[in-house]
Amino acid sequence: AANLDEKPACRLELTYKAPWPIPQLILSNNADIYQYNQIFNRIHLFHVASYELKKCWKRVVKRVDTTKRATTSCAQAALLRAHLDHVIQTFIQYMTFDVVENSFHTLLRGIKNNNGGGKTNTNIHSVQYAHHQYLLSLRRKCFLDCDTISNSIFKIVALVLRFTAIVTLVISKKANKSTALTLSIHNDYVINERDEPLHQETMLDLLKQDEFTRLSDLFHAEIVQLYMLLLLQNSSSNGSTQVGDHGGGATELCLQLDYNGWLSALCAKSTYLQS
Repeated sequence: AANLDEKPACRLELTYKAPWPIPQLILSNNADIYQYNQIFNRIHLFHVASYELKKCWKRVVKRVDTTKRATTSCAQAALLRAHLDHVIQTFIQYMTFDVVENSFHTLLRGIKNNNGGGKTNTNIHSVQYAHHQYLLSLRRKCFLDCDTISNSIFKIVALVLRFTAIVTLVISKKANKSTALTLSIHNDYVINERDEPLHQETMLDLLKQDEFTRLSDLFHAEIVQLYMLLLLQNSSSNGSTQVGDHGGGATELCLQLDYNGWLSALCAKSTYLQS
């Protein structure tokens, strides 16, 4: 299913009992572990979506048909798949390297610089403060406290999983048996399946571009909305020095998503902006 809550891999949690004296410095309560779970669970979710996308497309490559109808369907699906993959890989790149790696090195520099002379800080309060700032930086750049951006990102991931579910069903052996799987959208992002007597029209519907067209429209609307939210966040946070400011992360993610200007061009053409 394309429902995120039904993916076991999306519900992983870290339980960690740190050896002494780490609990005296950091991880002194479950709140820190909870925040780490939020951050790395989100990164893991992107990797799950990326894996599912690669896995289903390998099946497409192996079973591609050269008929005109199949070629047309595959061309549209391939274009959508390329856009979905670009967005998911951008999420992974941004969260892993631009957020976690950079923030971690900033944490290490903060611990050393607070002591002066480039030596490691031995002041417990300074280390605790540096770690607290590190977690705040992660939350800020991961948009954990910005519900509109977070929800938009999750919807895009759900659309990726829905795409993989549709592709898998279309090329599965079930489509050649006495029943066909009819697809329907509930809440835009959850896929339901039900068995029905096989009719020629139902089979053709599975093989036509209709589902990919609908999914493509949903994806375009959602990615445009995310892009506009990021621009708005960056604009409203411009010049802010507050810890809760999301502006820096929004700028970085915008630039990476708009590779070769494809997203800004999509925004210019989108009916979403015209409405």
